[in-house]
Parts: sequence; structure tokens; C-alpha cells
Amino acid sequence: MKYTNDPIINLVIKRHIQRHNQGMKKFKKTMAQNTKPVIEWIDDVIEELMDAICYLTKLKQDLIKMNKKIGFRGAKRAIQELFRKFDPKVRKK
Repeated sequence: MKYTNDPIINLVIKRHIQRHNQGMKKFKKTMAQNTKPVIEWIDDVIEELMDAICYLTKLKQDLIKMNKKIGFRGAKRAIQELFRKFDPKVRKK
């Protein structure tokens, strides 16, 4: 479904909806219905951000290794090919 004229925003919205549906199946209530104490919400955010830092650090290290191994242009092409496998709309340059 197209929500905006920006494909990135549309992808984020789609993923938010998918995540919401997963949460509803798992927790059986909306975020608005959740009465968890604020301090627990803060802990949840801290944990999520810590995970995000780990994911980004891993990806950065992989990109550095790839760049050293096959050079910037080769790494760029490899990344574009990877994205094409997951999203056929990614243009070939």
C-alpha cells in the first residue's frame, strides 16, 4: 500500500504495521492499553538502542572488511546486488 510519495517512508509505515500486528498477537493489547510503569518503558528503549548499536557495529565491521577485500566500487556493487535480491525495485546502475 502506498501511504506517501516517499518509498522509504512507505516501507517504514509498512514495517510499523507488521510490528504492531506481531505485538498484538503476542501481548493481546495495544500500546495505549499498556499500563507498564514509565521506568520500564525507559528500560525497554535502552535495551533496544543497545541492540541497535550492536547491529550497526557489526554491519560497519562487515563493510570495512568488504571494502578492504574488494575495494569501494566492488563493495558498492556487492551491496547493490544484495539489496536487489531483497527488493527487485532497486535500480541497476
